[in-house]
Amino acid sequence: MDKANRKIGALMKKGQEIAKGLGHRGHLLKGSMVRYYNVCGKKDCRCKKGKKHGPYLYVSVYEGKKTRLIYVPRGMESKVREWVGNVRELHKRVSEISRLNVGVLRRMQKRG
Repeated sequence: MDKANRKIGALMKKGQEIAKGLGHRGHLLKGSMVRYYNVCGKKDCRCKKGKKHGPYLYVSVYEGKKTRLIYVPRGMESKVREWVGNVRELHKRVSEISRLNVGVLRRMQKRG
């Protein structure tokens, strides 16, 4: 096996190893965590003097053609962060596999 074939084989093997790690990652939620502070409608409330209510945690998600904010209850914060992190990790691994496969294609083109 020549050097080019060994390199292609190594790239493909690395991609397969990364792909094995894509298995079950638990819940997935594609979005971003956002903290909001707000002002209420009460005339004499502290929020009118600068001390806003909050922070309230939301997850920003894209549904259809719109971005939506979904409130995250206090007890769910760590779980929702994990779900969002799972998507980021998955995306990172898929991007790495794609990068490796681009390298394989380029090397195969050079071989003719």
